[in-house]
Amino acid sequence: MNSTIRVLNLTGTTEGLFIGNLWTKREDWHWFAFHPYSGFEFREIEPGVYEHWVHRNEHWSLFQGIFHTFPSEDHYNFKDLYIRHPTKPNLWAFRGRSNDTVVLSTGHKISTLDTEAYVTTHPAIEGCLMIGTGKLQPGLLIELKDASSADEALFESIWSTVEKSNALALQQNRLRRDYIAFAEPELPFIRTDKGTVKRHATLSLYADYIERFYNSRGDDLGNFTVDTKSLESITESIRRILESMLPAMAVASSDTDVFSLGLDSLNVFKAMKIIQSATKLTDQLAPRHLYANPTLGKFSAYLLQKLSESKQTNGGSVEDSPAVQMKKQIDQHKARQSFRLNPLDYVVSAFPHKIHLGKCTDVCL
Repeated sequence: MNSTIRVLNLTGTTEGLFIGNLWTKREDWHWFAFHPYSGFEFREIEPGVYEHWVHRNEHWSLFQGIFHTFPSEDHYNFKDLYIRHPTKPNLWAFRGRSNDTVVLSTGHKISTLDTEAYVTTHPAIEGCLMIGTGKLQPGLLIELKDASSADEALFESIWSTVEKSNALALQQNRLRRDYIAFAEPELPFIRTDKGTVKRHATLSLYADYIERFYNSRGDDLGNFTVDTKSLESITESIRRILESMLPAMAVASSDTDVFSLGLDSLNVFKAMKIIQSATKLTDQLAPRHLYANPTLGKFSAYLLQKLSESKQTNGGSVEDSPAVQMKKQIDQHKARQSFRLNPLDYVVSAFPHKIHLGKCTDVCL
C-alpha cells in the first residue's frame, strides 16, 4: 500500500496538539523523525528503551504547544517510551508508556505491552494487565468477555496462549501458571472512550485484590495440619483451614456451599497450597477439586479418597514423616543384607540370568 499511497506516521498529545514531525523515506513510514525545534530529549531508562522529554527553548511559542498548556513549566515528561532505529539515529518508534512498565522487587523492569497484546488475541479475553510492581514475580490479571465461562478448560486454552507469549519473552518476563488470575466480574476494567484500558485507574481499583493475590501465593501459609485418622477429623481440619480465611466457616454446616459464604479464587488457591503441604498430596490436589466439591462434606470425603489412594500406591501411611520413611527403607535394606556378601554374590544378585552353575557368561571377574 505504501508504494501507491504515501503513508506517514503522526503523533500528538492532548496537552500540546501535534508534534513537529519530519518526512521519512517510504520504507521508514512507521518511524518518527522529529523537528529539531521540538526540543525533545530521549533519556535511556533501560538498555535500548528511551523516555520522551521536552525542554522549553526559544522556539516554544510556535513549536512547543505543551508550554502554552503549562506556562509555568520548562520541562515536561510525556512518559512515552521509544526505541531507536538500529542504523538511523534520528528515527524513533513508539514502544509504550513508562507507566506500562512493571518494576519487580529485584529492580528488573518489564515492558508489558507485547505480552498483553499477544495474550489479548485469545478470543475469550476482553483485556489483560500485567501486574507485579514491587513483587518478586510478574502476574497477569485477565478480564474475560464472559465471566461465567471461567472453567478449567478455558484456563488451559488461555495458558496455551500465555506459553506462546512466554516463548517470545525474556526469561525474567515470563509468566508462571500460578500467577494468572481472572478479574472479578463486578469490577470491570476502567477504559477510555476509545476502549483502551486505563492502567493506573484499573490497578488502583484492584489494589486490594492484587495484594491478596500475591499473599495467597506467598510462603507464609500458617502452621496448619490435617488429621487424617477419620473423615470427621479431616472435616474439622479443613474447616479450620477455611475458617482462617472465611470466619463464617466456623458455624457453617458440612452441606453449605463454601462459595456462597464468600470464598473467592484467591482463598481457594491459598487453601489448596496449605492442604497440599499438610497432606503431601502436592501432585494429586488442585483448586479445581474444591470447585468440583464445593461443600465441606464433599471435599473432605474427596480428600479422604485421595489419601487412601496415596496410601495404597505408596504402601505406607501418609502420616509417615520423611525421617520415618527413610528409617523404614534402611531397615528393609539391612534385612536384605543380613550377612556379608562376597564379590561373586554381588554379581549374582545383579545379573541372576547371566550366571549359570558358577560360569560367568557376560561378566568376568
